[in-house]
Amino acid sequence: MGARPDTIELLVAARRQLLEVVVPQFDGEARRDALMIGDALAITIRDLVAYPRPSIEAPTLEVIYPSIRFWSPEIVERFCQDVRMSRFDHRNQERTAAWQALKSYAKSELAIANPDYEDSLEYE
Repeated sequence: MGARPDTIELLVAARRQLLEVVVPQFDGEARRDALMIGDALAITIRDLVAYPRPSIEAPTLEVIYPSIRFWSPEIVERFCQDVRMSRFDHRNQERTAAWQALKSYAKSELAIANPDYEDSLEYE
């Protein structure tokens, strides 16, 4: 009995079939929709490959949460609560640290969602 393909292998095969066999049969909006599905599959594959995601390093988190240097699901939740409670509304060292930490989080997520994206924007 052969080994079963894992989830990632199944998604890769489905995406390949979609792009090589199905998409060429479509024109117009149907083709665009099928290509969008292919892109969604590519994002899902990259997301699964990255799971479990390595901790996202953000040294500036230590300014906000002493001895914390990495984003984790718990820190994300805590950070969101602090945003809702207006903790970072005032221009100070914590707000600057929060901005920097958030940029490193977003950059890490973007590397999975769209690895070809080149950030050309300058942030303040």
